[in-house]
Amino acid sequence: MIYVDKLLKETDYLKQLQQLEQLERDRQFCRHGLSHLLDTARLIWIRCLEGRRTMDKEMVYLAALLHDLGRIDQYEAGTPHEEAGARRAEGLLSAIGYPTERREKVTEAILGHRGSKSAAETIELSALLCWADARSRMCFACDAREECNWREDQKNETITD
Repeated sequence: MIYVDKLLKETDYLKQLQQLEQLERDRQFCRHGLSHLLDTARLIWIRCLEGRRTMDKEMVYLAALLHDLGRIDQYEAGTPHEEAGARRAEGLLSAIGYPTERREKVTEAILGHRGSKSAAETIELSALLCWADARSRMCFACDAREECNWREDQKNETITD
């Protein structure tokens, strides 16, 4: 996964992760750092393997590693994080030389991970990103569970789906 390795070494990506971590340092609820991003990627990939889905592993990991960077803009300016995240992803994918046609699929998946429309070819990746984003949360073991604003039916009570 050449481009994933490039992203994880990209100075601007690392700065954005650090900025997001700073913005969430006092957040009592789930955070959106590298652990969450990798958990999301791994859950998608496991789901692909279990379902014998044919997906590009690198694209899955790039979408997951980039999908929450827009939270920076959400915290600072109120911009929906999926919109800001797609813009941030575009710049970072360009910086690492990721091919344009694949870049569009990743940004579409990020745009769609909160339930908005995606291009037909990225609907599955968007849906998996949405699913894994939520399933990566360990509500059953969270100290802030009672204060969380997720509805009870949204909270993960087990580690299985």
